[in-house]
Amino acid sequence: MDSGTDNPTRMKNIKRVLSHFAKHAEFKAAMESEIGQELLGDALKRMEQIHAAILRHKETPAERSEFDGLLYITERWFSKINGYNNAVDYVEKNS
Repeated sequence: MDSGTDNPTRMKNIKRVLSHFAKHAEFKAAMESEIGQELLGDALKRMEQIHAAILRHKETPAERSEFDGLLYITERWFSKINGYNNAVDYVEKNS
């Protein structure tokens, strides 16, 4: 059976996925740690509080800025986690 090692495109994809693992494995481990989960929970809780004020049109400019910053950070967190999970799926499907 062909292992795919003679296919340059497949080898390039495998190298890209392995590189992705190396870059994001520490991040994923940190996010899955107790402190990582606590920090993510704190960020989401604070976003919910500010979002409630936004819906009532009672947020301050500082709260709006804080919300925007937290939204940016949490979107990046989820993007990195999803990228890692996609790499895992790719390896599992192509192994």
